[in-house]
Amino acid sequence: MAKINKPTNEKNIREAAREMFQHRYPLATIHDEFTQGCLVTRNDLFVVDDNLNCSIEIKSCADNLKKLNYQVMEYKQYSNLVVVLLDVKHQKMFERDFIGSDLYNDVEIWYYDDNLKSNPLHTKPFIKRKRGLKRELPLLLNMMWATELKLFIKHLKMKSKVGSSTESLRHVIERIFTYNEIHQISAYLFTNRMKNKEKFNYGFKPVLEDPKLIELIQSKQAIFLEYLKE
Repeated sequence: MAKINKPTNEKNIREAAREMFQHRYPLATIHDEFTQGCLVTRNDLFVVDDNLNCSIEIKSCADNLKKLNYQVMEYKQYSNLVVVLLDVKHQKMFERDFIGSDLYNDVEIWYYDDNLKSNPLHTKPFIKRKRGLKRELPLLLNMMWATELKLFIKHLKMKSKVGSSTESLRHVIERIFTYNEIHQISAYLFTNRMKNKEKFNYGFKPVLEDPKLIELIQSKQAIFLEYLKE
């Protein structure tokens, strides 16, 4: 027996969300369905600005909430704001089973109702349930491409002594930089990559041009030389 697809308003929610967040962050780049090799989830929209990495998850009238907790947990690994947009159909279940969890303390929640589009009192078909809290970006070293990892040591003498594998590069990075320094560099590289609309073009070459970060890397020269002696 052929499977019958349920009617869905996912496209309507996606288009309305894109319009709302582009208005909210006029200079942001918005990508559809972001993922990469280290992730098992795929957000519906990813909003990237200089000081923002925002994952948006959409649950349409044809979706269920079975994977929502896991999706939100993984989005938090590389986003400083997570937004969940739920068709109003899910409101009762979400309020009963999800909203009270600590996982959603800093997550922004909106309900979508198709009927609001024709209501002159509403400028958008969303009702805000809960304000989100923007957090500092988490450590993004796991999100770095190999070409980005090489930039951590690009301005150091004797860098050719380090292997080109991801494992070798991560090892030296974790040995010569502090947690906060890795955070600064990886956040810069990840955000710049995601602001580039051609990120899936394999010709894309990441660059590190921030003078302060270059100076930071160069300040590690003595520590790096000691590392090579080990």
